[in-house]
Order: sequence, then C-alpha cells, then structure tokens
Amino acid sequence: MTKPLFDKIALIGIGLIGGTAQLTLTYAFKLAPVAVIAPFEYGSLLFGVVLGLLIWQETPDRYILIGAAVVIASGLYILHRETKLRRLPREVEPPV
Repeated sequence: MTKPLFDKIALIGIGLIGGTAQLTLTYAFKLAPVAVIAPFEYGSLLFGVVLGLLIWQETPDRYILIGAAVVIASGLYILHRETKLRRLPREVEPPV
C-alpha cells in the first residue's frame, strides 16, 4: 500500500472514529449528569499522548503535562463538589 493511500485511509478512519465518539459522548450527556460523564473525557488526554508517542514519536513537554494536570484536577474537584452537593438535603420551596 502506498503512503498517500494509507494516509487517506487513516484520515477517513480517524474521522469516522472521532465522529462516532462525539455522537456517543453527546448521547451520554443526554442520559447522565455532566458531573458523572466529564471525568471520562480525561481518557482522551491520555489517548492523545499515547498516540503522539506511538505514531509521531513526540513526547509531551512540561507545559502540556502541567496543563493536563490542571484540567484533570479541576474536573475531579468539580466532580467531588457536585457529589457532595447532591448529598445535602435540599430546601423545599413553598408552592407559588
């Protein structure tokens, strides 16, 4: 298989997989609370780093790692906070 043909097939495959992933993620957000689904998106950070290493032999620099750590830490904090808020008893509002 020639290089240009392989590149075209790879790009089509990436597009199909990415489009399908986006559709399923959108459907997941429809079915479950955002605080439950959002942490699963962090897998894409890891997946991107692994693909970068395997396909393009590029290693993430410290700024990418720091940025990823900030994004993951803030997402986990939000998940923790939302979980705690969900456990608190809610005040009942009088009917209008």
